[in-house]
Amino acid sequence: MKKYMNYFGLGVDPDGRFLHDIRRAQTKADFFAICREHLDHAESMPLEPYTPELRSRDVVAGVHT
Repeated sequence: MKKYMNYFGLGVDPDGRFLHDIRRAQTKADFFAICREHLDHAESMPLEPYTPELRSRDVVAGVHT
């Protein structure tokens, strides 16, 4: 399931914290705790993804900088 987080992860928060955390989850409990922390709220989420600042070694959705 972690690989599918890249599809909507850019729309979760502008600083990329969700993607950073979810990529480092090592257990099922970690995964769901991170999802609850970032996604369990009543606030509306944007329809368009945020544009994170990328470093030269970052790869996001197949885009290399």
